[in-house]
Amino acid sequence: MPDPQTIDYMAKRDPGFSHFIGALDCTVAVHNAPMAVVQALLPPNLQVKSSPTAPEGTSPICVAYVRTDPSNWTLLPMVEVRVRAVALMVFNVYIGDMRRGHPGPYTYVSRWWSAPDWKVRLGSRLWGVPPSQGTVEAGQANLMSRVAVPGCVSLQTRDHGDIPEWPKVKQLAMQMQAPLLAKRPNGQLTVAGMNWNLADADMRSCELTMTLEPGVVAGAGLPGGPLSCTMDGTRDMAVGGTFRFGSICHLTHAGSPERDWSEWKAGPRFRLRADLSAIEVGPVAEKMRAAQLDS
Repeated sequence: MPDPQTIDYMAKRDPGFSHFIGALDCTVAVHNAPMAVVQALLPPNLQVKSSPTAPEGTSPICVAYVRTDPSNWTLLPMVEVRVRAVALMVFNVYIGDMRRGHPGPYTYVSRWWSAPDWKVRLGSRLWGVPPSQGTVEAGQANLMSRVAVPGCVSLQTRDHGDIPEWPKVKQLAMQMQAPLLAKRPNGQLTVAGMNWNLADADMRSCELTMTLEPGVVAGAGLPGGPLSCTMDGTRDMAVGGTFRFGSICHLTHAGSPERDWSEWKAGPRFRLRADLSAIEVGPVAEKMRAAQLDS
């Protein structure tokens, strides 16, 4: 069980009256990419700072496959939305010319793509950050799964269901738990508080191959050409790490970076849940549930 200090800290992360809430099933791939690639994913007025998990000359980028079953906007709780999206993010981002408000750290959403669902696309436009061009394609066979945005990004995952190496996963999770920063089509920066609820998530390790294609950087192309990386959990933190988790997540309304978003970053008492329940997410979980139904 989380200690009381952790509970008090999490309670301060208030999503507000009208927010997005969903039962989240997420696959995360974090790769320490060359700085030239990282800079190509950022607007000129944003900068990255060094990360304790990345070797010199690199910085962590994250590709996440996000599914919700279900989710909804709290003002319309009866309208269910099923998100299938891929997000390309950069950790430890700061706004270089901030005079007031929260300069960082942020998780910058460089691009994100959605499966063809009109509710998701309409909602993202109301939030001010519509999806990038391209459609999410996903497929699954037994313990293997693949999700891709053709010409941009792909993830191939083998879900072996092992328990993650907690100290290493915590280093990645702390970077994930930062307010989300994005750029609207009109060029303005916008922020939303995202609580991945990592302190109370069911996590599992996996094997994953992540590939970024030149189309991931609109117009300019990806420096150095296609980038591919294979990871097995967090065994090689110099390369990066990958894991899967299930949780209940919250996303606030979008707002200005001039607000104080500091409560949405991970605090010094941030911890992951140490007591594990039965596997609840991913192909392993689906196989177990099917076996229970047949018995």
